[in-house]
Amino acid sequence: MQFDLITTDLAQQIIGQATLDSPVKELMLQSSIGHRLAIDIHAQRDLPPYHRVMMDGIALPSANLAQLKQSGLTIKAAHCAGEPAPKFKLESHQAFEVMTGSICPEDCDIIIPYEQVHFKDGCVYLNDDASIVDSVCCVDQASTIQTSTTQTVTPSRYIHQQASDYQQGDLLLAKGTLINSTHIAVLASEGYTQVPVISAPNICLISTGDELVEIATSPQALQAHQIRRSNQPMLESLLNKLLPKSSIESLHLADDAQVIQQQLEQQLQQSDIILITGGISKGKKDWIRSCLESLIGAPDFHGIAQRPGKPLAFWSPQNNPHQTAVLALPGNPVSVITCFHEYALSLLKSYLPESLTQTPIYASLSQEFHFKPNLTCFLPVTLNYDSDKQHYLAHPESVHNSGDFASLSRSTGYIQLPQELSTYPKGMLVKYTPWL
Repeated sequence: MQFDLITTDLAQQIIGQATLDSPVKELMLQSSIGHRLAIDIHAQRDLPPYHRVMMDGIALPSANLAQLKQSGLTIKAAHCAGEPAPKFKLESHQAFEVMTGSICPEDCDIIIPYEQVHFKDGCVYLNDDASIVDSVCCVDQASTIQTSTTQTVTPSRYIHQQASDYQQGDLLLAKGTLINSTHIAVLASEGYTQVPVISAPNICLISTGDELVEIATSPQALQAHQIRRSNQPMLESLLNKLLPKSSIESLHLADDAQVIQQQLEQQLQQSDIILITGGISKGKKDWIRSCLESLIGAPDFHGIAQRPGKPLAFWSPQNNPHQTAVLALPGNPVSVITCFHEYALSLLKSYLPESLTQTPIYASLSQEFHFKPNLTCFLPVTLNYDSDKQHYLAHPESVHNSGDFASLSRSTGYIQLPQELSTYPKGMLVKYTPWL
């Protein structure tokens, strides 16, 4: 079997363009956290829906301010949150008491907090040491009020103006948003007791290889030609961390073409994504490609000009009747973990937290490195700061081959060295990916 190697950039492009057909379901509001919104959420009314008082205090028209300063005002009524706006207007000697969250009375354009006033015999007076400037808020943020030759009442923060946050119809949350606790509050304020969400993908992990045995196999029972399975728990733990809402099934298959064919046929019918480790290279018992070809046709590609992970293959959901994405990784553990970070995360990007798709990290090589094959090299490194603690330094770690996962544990991630070079000088800027 010959591989027509493609570049890492092209492989990323093909996988990144794959779209999974995820059904929409409705969940109770309190159960929707951690899922992705299936619809856009628009404001049903202005936010805030009225001029909202932001401080406990008094409300008055600007025309009454001079009287407040000179001889005080009488309190007409107290107005609290949850009450309709007062239907009567104030006279020139009057003010309202108002509470945080209440509707600012229609004829009032100034709020003065309790801390700036005092009460006596049913009247309210401005404190002698009160600083009117920046302690008073006008509904019209563009306005100023002259109170004397030396003081000007300026807008402040005590009236939250209607529609100053969002207007009716504005987009509040976009389709695809990963719902967190702040989004729950928005959805509740918009009346969503049931939330349409995108179903998390059903994922099947398949490992292959007659040499692989259960993790719990004792040292006495472990034969010389056998190794314990490490890829499955590694990938399953990653998926559980990244996609806690997904259904994940984990299977191990013997190197038997009939068994592999039957299981793949079943999983194609019930899984959104199949992630396979092993059985995809040129060995006599590598049945994955031939079995999948008989079920869903040829892969979009099989083989990437890279090390580790050259035999990787991908079947796009758009190109098979089951609309299942299949990513088949080489079985060596270093290849598996590297290719998961480099390619599986691209496939899963629409389900992942935004923090995993942020601007990549770049570091400088701490020493000259040589790599002769005409392949992109994914090199395990340890990331540290330089002596000035201003820049990242990537220190290459010695990993003997793609099966040396024990040495891999000393590294913090990997860097990508471009295919067109064979010598990578000290100080070269390289893209760094941390292990999850």
